[in-house]
Amino acid sequence: MGLATVAMLVAACGSSSKSSSGTTTTTLSVCQQAQALEKSITDLKNVNVVQNGTSALSAAVDTVKVQAAALATSGKSQLQPQVQDLQTSITALETSVKTVQTGGTGGVINAVAGVSTAASSLQTKVTSLKC
Repeated sequence: MGLATVAMLVAACGSSSKSSSGTTTTTLSVCQQAQALEKSITDLKNVNVVQNGTSALSAAVDTVKVQAAALATSGKSQLQPQVQDLQTSITALETSVKTVQTGGTGGVINAVAGVSTAASSLQTKVTSLKC
């Protein structure tokens, strides 16, 4: 699924807390927040909508939003455009989930594609930080 792309964010992050060139000051915090976001995305992917309903899906989306905001704070200007794009696409997904009964699944499918695109961009940026 498109959200799986974000799960690769942590692959770029090791356990190092210092930058070799001193150009980034938030690598450890960014890595920690990327790991938290990865867990939230994994939890979102594992929601059983049939068994737990759309409220469980909405709760998981809310958690992803919180973790994306924390990553934005940790990454400051380094990740701000990419995290903002992800947050915007997650908000669109959240809206689509809330209106799926009246709007159908087309909006959800489009929103997932938007999340996937934004997550890929964020993954590329986090990878460039060399956590």
